[in-house]
Amino acid sequence: MPAVTDSSRAALSLPVKRLATFLRKSGYAKRLKAKGAVYFTGVLERFAYELLRAARRETTRDNRHRTKPVDLARGVYADSDLRAVMRDVRICNSGARLSVPEVRLTRKAEKADKAARKAARKAKAGGAAAAAPKAAAAPKAAAEDDGDDDDATGSSDGEEAV
Repeated sequence: MPAVTDSSRAALSLPVKRLATFLRKSGYAKRLKAKGAVYFTGVLERFAYELLRAARRETTRDNRHRTKPVDLARGVYADSDLRAVMRDVRICNSGARLSVPEVRLTRKAEKADKAARKAARKAKAGGAAAAAPKAAAAPKAAAEDDGDDDDATGSSDGEEAV
C-alpha cells in the first residue's frame, strides 16, 4: 500500500508537513496539532489562490500572458478584501504603491489648496522682510529659503505628506 501524505488527504497542493515544521520551529506555539497544520496550509493555499487570481485578471485585462509584479499590485488594489488584508504591504518591483488615498481632491479643491499655500508663502516672505535686521544675525541657511515646498518632509506648510 503506497504512503498517503497529509497534503493528498486534505486535497492540498502545498506540503502540510513542511509548513508544520516551519510553525514548530518558529516558536509560535509549544505544541501543534496535526489538524492545525492542515488548516493553516489550507488558509495559506487559499490566500495564494486569491492573490494569483487577482493578478491574472489584471494580466488578461492588458491582453498579456505573463504576469508581472505590477499586475499583482493592481490586482490587490482592485480587490477590496485583499486591499484590507495587505494595506501595509509593499510589493517589490511593482512600481506601484497600494496606499493610494481613497478620497481624491477635485480640481477646484486643488486650486484652492494651491492658492492657500501661495498666500501662506507670501505672508511668510512679508514677515521675513519686516524682520530684516534680526535676519542679519541669523544663520545664513535661514535666509536662503526660496519658498519652495521641496524640502525633506514634502512641504513646509506643516501639511501631512501623502
